[in-house]
Amino acid sequence: TGFMGIQLMERLGIDPKVLHLNEGHMVFSALGLIRREMFRRGKLWGFDEPQVADLNKNHRKDAEEKGLTFEQSQKAVSERIGFTSHTPVPAGNEIFEIMDVKRFLQPYADSIGVSLDELINSKTGVASHPDPNQPRPVFNLTEFAFWLARYVGGVSKRNQEVGAEKYGRPDFDYITNAVHRLFWQHPELQTLLEKALSDFNRKNPQEQLKGGIDKLSFNEMKKLLASIPDEDLSQVKQFMRDWGVQFIGDHVKKEYNADLSLDPKAFTIVIARRFAPYKRAELILEIALEIIKYAKSRGVKAEIVLAGKAHPEDQEGKRIIQRIHSRMKNPDLAGHVFFVQGYDMDVSKALQALASIWLNNPELSKEASATSGMKAEMNGVLNVSTRDGWP
Repeated sequence: TGFMGIQLMERLGIDPKVLHLNEGHMVFSALGLIRREMFRRGKLWGFDEPQVADLNKNHRKDAEEKGLTFEQSQKAVSERIGFTSHTPVPAGNEIFEIMDVKRFLQPYADSIGVSLDELINSKTGVASHPDPNQPRPVFNLTEFAFWLARYVGGVSKRNQEVGAEKYGRPDFDYITNAVHRLFWQHPELQTLLEKALSDFNRKNPQEQLKGGIDKLSFNEMKKLLASIPDEDLSQVKQFMRDWGVQFIGDHVKKEYNADLSLDPKAFTIVIARRFAPYKRAELILEIALEIIKYAKSRGVKAEIVLAGKAHPEDQEGKRIIQRIHSRMKNPDLAGHVFFVQGYDMDVSKALQALASIWLNNPELSKEASATSGMKAEMNGVLNVSTRDGWP
């Protein structure tokens, strides 16, 4: 990423027609592309790189007449740049002290003959500190990306609505995040669907569902699912739960030399995600006892399984995990509330296999997409969420 990414592509002979900035930390690659464009234009006039820099530093009018300025190349390159903002939450939008950014960008500015003021100003990325108690301005990489990119957008319809309002960008677009079914859907469920599709097309030659599972429309998928016998689906789901429970137990034993025994017959609510404060992972523990008692009155055992990690710099996220562990010491929750350490993709797959409900509790307007719910749904799990993100 950044300058080195552009230099690597140049060494490999790659000339990107479009540059996608996936979050703000990618933004300096755009500066690398602008410098590359300035030098490319200079070569057309017979100038080498130092000469292009000298023209911009000492003969700006000549540089403008020849189309060699930073601003001219920036406008041209911006037509090829798209930026995706993944979250409106301040913690997810990187900021830096202005003096640090100046120190970092000084060699770049010198290499193209421009002043730091041309790169670092209120039009580019200098903005108010997100903390109102901090009066000093900072350099915001998201704002910088907005300045550099022609196309800007989010990752869900709701994310687009929030972003357009927050950033004052009526052109703020969106492309809904997605997940790869063949990677995230349990193999037993994939096999069941493929068999069901084959059986359906054999029994219904006049209305065959063509193109494969991933090409089916919503109504076609409803037809396919309705054709699957309940007992077949129940059998596969129980196999998935048994496998998921076994995997989690083995994982905890192997990695932490501890015992964690989930019940494959239980009604299991899973909250598995990054422990950012706005996601409110611990909220369900406020009513955990009520859930357990109600389930018991219906002859069902309820289990609540939490898993995830906090960002290394997120102190409140770490405190959330500490509070969860503290609450789990309540003897009335023993055998009903569990925390799975070492959350990764394999653990996530196992939790999706064993879950009855996949719970998502973000504060409204703060969740960008929440693709874990997509993964859960394609494994036959009910995704329960506040009206935020993609649902």
